[in-house]
Amino acid sequence: VPPLRSSPEPERVAAAAELLVKAKRPVMMCGIGVHCSGAYHEVRELAEFLTIPVVTNPGGKGCFPENHPLYVGVTSGYGSEYANEFVRQGDLVFFVATSAGAHTTEDLTAPEPGAAKVIHLDIDPVAIGRNYKADVPLIGDAKVTLQKLLATLKNRLAKPAPKQARIKEIARAIKGFEAIVGPMKASNAVPVWPQRIMKEITQFLGPRDIITSDTGQTLCWTCRMVKLKGTGRRY
Repeated sequence: VPPLRSSPEPERVAAAAELLVKAKRPVMMCGIGVHCSGAYHEVRELAEFLTIPVVTNPGGKGCFPENHPLYVGVTSGYGSEYANEFVRQGDLVFFVATSAGAHTTEDLTAPEPGAAKVIHLDIDPVAIGRNYKADVPLIGDAKVTLQKLLATLKNRLAKPAPKQARIKEIARAIKGFEAIVGPMKASNAVPVWPQRIMKEITQFLGPRDIITSDTGQTLCWTCRMVKLKGTGRRY
């Protein structure tokens, strides 16, 4: 799955590579299509090759290792505000296999339309341009398209040194969030705080376990605070 994999025009792949190389603060926002395509390895390889921070929307949660130093968190009202802010501060947002709808971009504020360059990869051409004008549209399967993008980048330049300042920026954002919620996770209050429940679930889960979540307030807690221990589990 999928049985047939389409890919965009080579000139568009080259244009996307050009934007990624020039960007100072790129961010990848990954959606549920990464799961559908099985593009886990490609997303991680691209992120590591160019030191690109990765956020997911709720549907994309689990497509990137949540203990990885380049993983920021989940965007949207269900996600964490620091993850939304990380997207807002980017000079290039690479939408990967997501429709980039209002629900997952915090009512079209993460990013603000026109505030950053946009590369939009999706298998559905109707999704591209619906909410954000794409500087480079990439219509195709996520796995194949990212493979071609990586090949183009590797032909163009040697693997750059990791951008340690960017990695430290992610760590500071997460540390600031954990400083707030840490005492709540450790609380012995009765009734039990939701933050404590999320901590206990995270500790109990294995990499192949399945967790299901209702929408509404429950989704807010699980999106933000349950840390999945492997990739490939659709949330």
